[in-house]
Amino acid sequence: MKSWLSKLSVLISPTAVGIYVTLAFTYSTLSYYATDTAGHDSRGVIQDLLVTAHQKSVDFRLKSRGPRQGSEHVGLLTVDEKAVATVGRWPWPREVLARAIDNAAKFGAKVLAFDMVFSEPSAQPAKDVYEELRAQGDIPASIQQQLEKSIRARDSDRALRDVFISHRDRLVMGSFGEAGVELPSWPLFDSCVDLMFQTEIEFEQ
Repeated sequence: MKSWLSKLSVLISPTAVGIYVTLAFTYSTLSYYATDTAGHDSRGVIQDLLVTAHQKSVDFRLKSRGPRQGSEHVGLLTVDEKAVATVGRWPWPREVLARAIDNAAKFGAKVLAFDMVFSEPSAQPAKDVYEELRAQGDIPASIQQQLEKSIRARDSDRALRDVFISHRDRLVMGSFGEAGVELPSWPLFDSCVDLMFQTEIEFEQ
């Protein structure tokens, strides 16, 4: 009996309890960071509780801190009601976004960061009709080159890509990713991904 009590006292000693708590916190921390970027579907109940607790703590800390004056060196280009009334309903053509980026750079913006992604090509009905007519052989060769040139000049994806390349040293692109999700495969997307990769410090080194 005394032997059993002696063993039990070791298991519930302050040192043992400290080890249990340390292991529990270590497991919780590793679980949280391992699943933080893996998506909601891969989390368990404990991980969900940890994420929720963390988010609530951030809300509480920001409310406790109170509002702070923003920097005069930071501005927001927002798609608000005034912008929609001026430019038109969202989403805007990408050549509009290209002009906005170009103008911001010309007016002295040092860094332009996007809270949006360009994950899919823009719809181009004129190009679709042209491709269909060309496949049917209904376009005279004399005007085919002129049509291709005109469609290329109106390619909003190309216009946005050219602006990205022109101002690559001051752009921070928006991005997203989840485990098991394949990135789209189309030429201009590949160009943008390669462009973002080449602007990384590791690539420059």
